[in-house]
Amino acid sequence: MYKNLPNPSLASAENEIYLSGERYLDFTDASPQKMNTSWIDNLLSNSSLDTILAQDTKTLIENIKTYFKNALGTNDVQLTYTAAFAFSYILNTLLSEKQNEIIMLEPEFQVFSNLTKLYRGKPIYVKRNIDNSINLDELKKAYTPRTAGVIIISPDNPTGKVYPQEAMEQVAEFCIQKDIALIMDQCFIKHPIFVDKIPLLADLKNIAQLKYLLISDTGKTLGLKGIKIGALASSHHYAEAVKTVLRLHFFQYNQASLYILSEILTNKQFQNYVDDFNSLLKNNYEYLSLNLHPSLTVIKPEGGTVCLLDISKTGKKDVEFNSLLKERHKLATIPYSFFYNSGTRDINYSYLRFTLARPQERVKEAVDKINLLASSL
Repeated sequence: MYKNLPNPSLASAENEIYLSGERYLDFTDASPQKMNTSWIDNLLSNSSLDTILAQDTKTLIENIKTYFKNALGTNDVQLTYTAAFAFSYILNTLLSEKQNEIIMLEPEFQVFSNLTKLYRGKPIYVKRNIDNSINLDELKKAYTPRTAGVIIISPDNPTGKVYPQEAMEQVAEFCIQKDIALIMDQCFIKHPIFVDKIPLLADLKNIAQLKYLLISDTGKTLGLKGIKIGALASSHHYAEAVKTVLRLHFFQYNQASLYILSEILTNKQFQNYVDDFNSLLKNNYEYLSLNLHPSLTVIKPEGGTVCLLDISKTGKKDVEFNSLLKERHKLATIPYSFFYNSGTRDINYSYLRFTLARPQERVKEAVDKINLLASSL
C-alpha cells in the first residue's frame, strides 16, 4: 500500500466536531455558521423540491460560473463539488511518474498534503519567514526535476496571511523559469479583513507566460451546511486536460445546491451580505483583542475567516490546551501543530486556530470559556 500515509489529525478533529451535533461550541470550521440573513433563510424555507427540479440546470451553472469569473478575474471556470475536489483534479492533471512533487508552505493546509499523498504524490514542505511571508530562497531550494508545481493559499489557511502582488509575481517568475505549475487557492478571496485588497492571480504581470491552476469555492463565504460549489480555472496549458479529468470524474451536480447558490449569488443583496460578514469578522477580531485573558494574545489576520490565538504564556501546548477546552468547557478549536507535517522538526505548538466566522454572541461565549480555562492554569 502507501509508503507515505496521510496524517489524519486535522480532518479527524473537524469530523469529530461535525458529527457531534451540538455537543461542542464549534470554532473549528472556517466556514460561517448560524450567520444567514433573513432573505437567505427565507430562500431556504420557501424553496420547494418542485421549484428546484423545474429550473434549467445550464442556466444555474452559468450563473455560478459568472460569479466565480468575476470574483477571480478569469475568463473560463469549471465547477467542481468543492475546492478539495478541484485540487484532486489538479493532482490528476499534474502528477506523473517523472514529476510527482508538490511544494507547499509549512504550516500548511493539511487537506492538500493528504490528497497529494493519496494520489501517490510527495509534498515538499518549505518553511516560511518568521512573519509567515513566503521565503523565496527556501522555495527555490525545494525544487527538483521531480517538481510538478507549487501551491500557494492567499488569504492563507491557517495563518491569515495575504501575500502581496510583488511576492506572488516572484513565485510566478520562478515557476515560469522552471516550467512548473503555480497552484493557487483563493477560497477566501471575498474576505480582506485588514488589507485593502487581496491580489488576484489574474492580476499578475507575468500571467501570460505562467502555467497555473486556480481553485476557489463558495463554502468560506456562505454557511449552508454542505451546500457549496467549488471552482477550477487554468491557463491554456491545462485547459483540455482539466476538462477531460472533470468528464471522467463526475456527471451531475446537485440540483438543489445549484439552485440555492444561483439564487443567492445573483441576488442584489448578496454584496451587502458579504460586506456585513466582513465587518463581523473584523469586529470579532477586535472583541478578542480586547477581552482575552492577559496570558493570551490574538494574532491579527490580514484576510480570510480565521485567526490564531497565542497560548504560549499559559505553559500548555496547543493540543493539551484544546483538549482541556473540549473536556471542561465543550469548546473546540484546531491546534496549530495539526498544520505541520509529522516529520517536521520545528513544530510550533503555541497557537490555536480560531474561526471568526460566527455570530458575536457565540464569540463572546467562546472567549468566556477560554478565559475560564486560562485563569485556572
